[in-house]
Amino acid sequence: MIIYSYDKLTGELVRNPDGSIGVEAKENPLLPGEFLIPANATTIKPPEYVAEKARCFISGAWKYVDDYRGRTVYRKSTALKAIVTTVGPISDDYTFLVPGNYPVWDGAQWIVDPVQWAAEQANAEAVLAYQAFEAAKKAAIIDTMPTWSAVSDKYDTMLTDLEAATTIAAMKVIFATLIKTSKKVARVVYWLARNSET
Repeated sequence: MIIYSYDKLTGELVRNPDGSIGVEAKENPLLPGEFLIPANATTIKPPEYVAEKARCFISGAWKYVDDYRGRTVYRKSTALKAIVTTVGPISDDYTFLVPGNYPVWDGAQWIVDPVQWAAEQANAEAVLAYQAFEAAKKAAIIDTMPTWSAVSDKYDTMLTDLEAATTIAAMKVIFATLIKTSKKVARVVYWLARNSET
């Protein structure tokens, strides 16, 4: 008689050290003809192996249970990845779909979060504007050059409300501020921008 062991908690079929399943049951020395069946074991043969399914002994029968151990899943609320470590279906909080850049879950798939995307674009444009301003400041060597914080105050105000103004509008504010502050500086910034394109 062959017996098959299963995990006490999950009911998952336990393999032998060599990878095989099942062992020969030992005969009861006190009751010849009867066999000893240890706890967490059964004489019922498990079904054939199926990919991504664990064979679990539940309520007196073998059942296929989802087995995604080792696979990567992504939390829908944060897009953070995790590795599946247990047998069973994945939680509704997770998906196998891989998120892209600036992800947000829309209930069925990952989409680009416009707020995250706009904030990233605004940050990149702010860095470029600062670099252009510093380059103009070095190239111009003008005593009346304003500080970056003075020029960027209006820009920062525009960025705090991304729905009210695009980053392009914020850039226009910077250049308008530069023009009001010093037409020489504006010419230098324009010259630098023009020459960086070629």
